[in-house]
Amino acid sequence: MRNRIHNFRFAEEILNSKLSIKKEILQIVDDLQITPKQNNPKPHKAIQEAFFSKGWKQEEIATKSSGMRFDLFKDKVAIEIETSHIIHTYKDYLKFLLGFNEEKIEVGVEIVYTKKFLEKYGLKNKSMPELEKVVKDLSLFRSTIPVPILVIGLE
Repeated sequence: MRNRIHNFRFAEEILNSKLSIKKEILQIVDDLQITPKQNNPKPHKAIQEAFFSKGWKQEEIATKSSGMRFDLFKDKVAIEIETSHIIHTYKDYLKFLLGFNEEKIEVGVEIVYTKKFLEKYGLKNKSMPELEKVVKDLSLFRSTIPVPILVIGLE
């Protein structure tokens, strides 16, 4: 599946030091064949299953103290998939922050749609998570979020 990438706080450079993980993430995303109108499995579940089939842990505890869980986890890389509402990306940033502060993760990966993808399927509205909104939000929160985050926008 076509995608666009946003590199926040040198996430891509950190992933370059884990080149096999970076290549695996990008290959899994490239191989995805989803639409937001699918009923079974839903896009979030389809993406999660694609990573799980490559050895990624699902619903890994972010921190013992919080009880929050990452959608996917492998080798100090946490992935969050957000296909429902932009508000959930804020919780993802907090999970990344907690995991980063406790040295459980070195980098986070946020998978969302792009504006182009949402328009293609007639789903463009203010509440949908999209790459362009995430990029804007991360720039606003730059002084608050020290976590390197690679944002992948599905096109």
